[in-house]
Amino acid sequence: ETIDSMEGDSLPVSSFIKRPDGSFEAGTSKLDKRDSSDMAPSYNSNNCISCNLCSLVCPHGVIRPFLLNEKEQIDAPESVNRNLIPASIKDKDYKFTVGVSLPDCTGCSLCSEVCPGKKGAKALVMKMKDALLEDKKDEEYQYLFNEVSEKKDVMPTNTVKGSQFKKPRFEFPGACAGCGETPYLKLLTQLFGDKLIISNATGCSSIYGASTPSMPYSVPWANSLFEDNAEFGFGIHMSYKKMRERIKDIMYQTRDIVSPEIKATFKLWIDNMEDDDLTLAIKNKLMESEIPNELRELIDYIPSRKVWILGGDGWAYDIGYGGLDHVLHSNEDINIMVLDTEVYSNTGGQKSKSTRMGGVAEFSSNGKHENKKDLFKIAMAIPNVYVASISLGANMMQTLKVLKEAYEHNGPSLIIAYSPCIEQGIIGGLNNSLDEQKLLVEVGYNLLMRYNPETNTLTVDSKEPDFTNYDAVFRSELRYKNLEVKNEDEYHELYELNKNYALERYNYFKDLESKQ
Repeated sequence: ETIDSMEGDSLPVSSFIKRPDGSFEAGTSKLDKRDSSDMAPSYNSNNCISCNLCSLVCPHGVIRPFLLNEKEQIDAPESVNRNLIPASIKDKDYKFTVGVSLPDCTGCSLCSEVCPGKKGAKALVMKMKDALLEDKKDEEYQYLFNEVSEKKDVMPTNTVKGSQFKKPRFEFPGACAGCGETPYLKLLTQLFGDKLIISNATGCSSIYGASTPSMPYSVPWANSLFEDNAEFGFGIHMSYKKMRERIKDIMYQTRDIVSPEIKATFKLWIDNMEDDDLTLAIKNKLMESEIPNELRELIDYIPSRKVWILGGDGWAYDIGYGGLDHVLHSNEDINIMVLDTEVYSNTGGQKSKSTRMGGVAEFSSNGKHENKKDLFKIAMAIPNVYVASISLGANMMQTLKVLKEAYEHNGPSLIIAYSPCIEQGIIGGLNNSLDEQKLLVEVGYNLLMRYNPETNTLTVDSKEPDFTNYDAVFRSELRYKNLEVKNEDEYHELYELNKNYALERYNYFKDLESKQ
C-alpha cells in the first residue's frame, strides 16, 4: 500500500527483512482495483450458451465462469441467483453463471465481441459501470470471486470450456486494454498451474508481469535482462534438474536406513520422476514422514515442473536470439513461448526482425524492406525441437492443442504466438483484434502450423488461404496503411513483395507436408 501510494522511499530496510532474497509476494494485482474504464460487460444468462469464450479471450482475467453447488446457490445474493442457469455437466448438481470484476475491467469489449449469444442476442453487452453498480453487480463480483470455490476436474482442461473453469494463476495484469499477449499467459497458468516455472524477458510481458507492488502471477516467476532471458531460463532448468539428481543420490544412499514404506516411496519417485501428479503426491507424503534432513531441505524440488521461457519478438528474433538458438540446440526438456507482435512494443514501436515487409515502424518509417525472419523454419531444422505457430483469436482449439503437445514433448519446444498489439494500429482498435486474427489466417498472412520431431510430422492447420483478398491486411492496419500516405508507389511495391513472400512460404510448407 505504501509503494502503491508512491511513498516507497519512506520504507526502512527492516520492511524487507522477511524477503532478503529480493522476492515479492505473489498475486497482489487483485488488490489494485484500478477502475480504469467507465464501461464493463453486463451478463444476461437468458442469452448464454455457457461456451466460456468470453473468459478465454479476456486479457485481464476479469470475466470468469463459475459453477455453484447447492450450498453456494443458497448463500448467493439475489443478483447472482437470477443469473444462474443449468451447468450441463454430467452427474454434477451445479449451476452456471458468469462473473465480472468491475473494478478490474479495462472496457476492451473483447468478451462481448466474441460472445455468440442466442438468436442474435448476446449474453454480454457493454454498459456504463455506474448503471451496473446500481444493479448490485459489485455485490455479485464480491461473492463469485471470493466465496465460490473452484470445482476441480469437472471437464477436460484441454478444451475451451473446460480450461476456463480453472482459476487463472495470472490475473488482473496492468497491460493495455485488449492486449493480445496476456490471454496466452492466463491460459498457460490455467492449463499447467503449479507445474510452471517462468523465466521472462524484459519487455511488455515483464512490465505487466511484475510492476512493484502489482504482481499478477501466483506461480514461480523471474525476470531477466532483455538479452539473456533464454540463458537465464536455461540456468533455472539446469539447476532444478541438478537438485533432482541430488535428491536421487540421497534416496539411493539412505534407502536402507529409512522405513520399508519410505524406501518403496523413494523407488516410486525414482521410477516416475517426470510424472507431475505422482511426484506432487510423493512430496506431500514425504513432508509428513520421517526422512533424512538433507532430503527435507530439498523437498520443494521433488514435484516435476517445467521451465517456460517467455518474451517478445524483439527478444527472441533479435537481441536474445543467440541464447534462444543455444537453448533450442540443447535437447533439454524446456519450453519457449514468443509473444510475437512483429514490433518492439514496450520500447516505442521500433522494427524487429519479426516486422513484415512494408511495415511502418521506428527505424523503418518508409516501410521495412526485408522479409520477416522465419523462426519456424529455423527451429524446424534443429534436431528434436517441437515448433508451432498459433493465433488464439483465429483458432482457439489449435492453440490449446499446441500448448498441450509442447508441454508433453520431451525436448525443446518453441511456440510462436501471434499477438495483436496497439502498435499495429488495427482500424477500430483492439476490440476488433479477434476478427483481425481470423482475417490474417484466412488470407495467408499468418500460417497456423505444428511440427513434431518425434514423428517427423508437419501439420498445416490453416485452411487454404484466399490470397486474392490479401490486401485486406494492408487496408485494416495503420502499420501498413500509413505507408500509402507517405509513398504510394513504394506502398504498392512492398505490398506485392509481402504478398508474394507469404504465398511462397505457404507453398513451401504445404509441399513439405505433402511429402511426408
